[in-house]
Amino acid sequence: MDNTFEQVKGYLPKRKNDSNKGSFGKTLLVCGSSKFPGAAMLASRAASSIGSGLTALSSPKEVFSDITSGIPEVTHVEFNIESILEESTKSNVLVIGPGLGTDKNVQELVIKLLQSINIPIVLDADGINVLEGKQELLKTIKNEFILTPHLKEFSRISGLSLDEILKNKSFLAEQFSKDFNCTLVLKGANTIITHKEKETFISPFANSALAKGGTGDILAGFIGGLIAQGVEPYKAACLGVYIHGKTAEIITSEKTEYSLLPQDLISYLPKTLKYFL
Repeated sequence: MDNTFEQVKGYLPKRKNDSNKGSFGKTLLVCGSSKFPGAAMLASRAASSIGSGLTALSSPKEVFSDITSGIPEVTHVEFNIESILEESTKSNVLVIGPGLGTDKNVQELVIKLLQSINIPIVLDADGINVLEGKQELLKTIKNEFILTPHLKEFSRISGLSLDEILKNKSFLAEQFSKDFNCTLVLKGANTIITHKEKETFISPFANSALAKGGTGDILAGFIGGLIAQGVEPYKAACLGVYIHGKTAEIITSEKTEYSLLPQDLISYLPKTLKYFL
């Protein structure tokens, strides 16, 4: 067992036999668009597969109609600010971003949600891109939040060049998390997770198989599903990243680094969870 496994193994939420679906929380996701319906399906399935008791998806109705056969366990929420805010009062975490796109209406929706939501937020992909040049909005968020950018997204939101980031990733990630009082998950080989009050966590995994569209959507869903079950956001980020990386390692031992599909991270997830149990 590696040292990082020993660090995160206690973060996995316990499940009592006399539990019910309400015992494991509700994940609300705002994801998907006509161009990227698969992102909504991957993120939603990931949240449910990692143990979220209930999972609800707010996406354009035509998107949900396209993907509903692939996620029969996920309920639909109308894609408007009023419906999302109402559903958030019955949820434990909000995941915003996978596949949303960045048109004007989406930008306005994301900004309103960030300013209004009172539950932890996982902000990924287009949820992050919406904030390019508007990073001060992060200071208006009322609850704990996690940002999960890859290097280019971090460059957009921080205003730093890729060269600057690559020269000093850990320091710059730590500084950003302090400045905006968030948990930052800087994705890539040996993903960095940092929070101003916590020890910086470095993932032991560097796997080219994860360099494929859709794997980040899965990670956002994993982290959201763990928070729904009561794992504090920083620990959920560390555990989600570890599970994501370990699952990819198991897959590539069978399928090679070329052939991993994002949905494999869900179908192989039980093997990783057994590794913990």
